[in-house]
Amino acid sequence: MPEATEFSDGRIEASVSLDDELADLRRQVETLEVGLLSSWLIGAAIGLVMADHQVSRATAFDLLRARSQNTNTRLAVVAAEVVDLAEGRATR
Repeated sequence: MPEATEFSDGRIEASVSLDDELADLRRQVETLEVGLLSSWLIGAAIGLVMADHQVSRATAFDLLRARSQNTNTRLAVVAAEVVDLAEGRATR
């Protein structure tokens, strides 16, 4: 019969390793979900700016980026504000 310390040590190391790997994977999933939402919001905002101002996609992005830089606000936050504003107009 193996000594308890040998068996326990090996299992603890394996368990910690798996727990660390699982935590890393969860962080990766969260990062990807945030990135996907940010990308969707930016795309939606570009479309809204294009429609509102009759500009090209590149110009709409430039306008959003300029607002982001001028207000020192992340582009995804600026995009969310544009989408929120449009949703507010749509529900009135």
